[in-house]
Amino acid sequence: MDPNRAWRELADAYQAQELDQCVELAEGLVQWLAKDGYPPTITRHQAFDRHVVKSACEAILAEVAG
Repeated sequence: MDPNRAWRELADAYQAQELDQCVELAEGLVQWLAKDGYPPTITRHQAFDRHVVKSACEAILAEVAG
């Protein structure tokens, strides 16, 4: 997985309200992080980026679930 690409695609899918794509990408990122994969680079502080990405993905999944 390329988490930077997945993060950009998730942002685009969210903006376009492509909910199925949002779920697929958010679940993929959460699973990647759970396996100790590196997070997408947002701030260049890896531990912080991990929390930001995990929180955002969980929020998107909760929003889509209703």
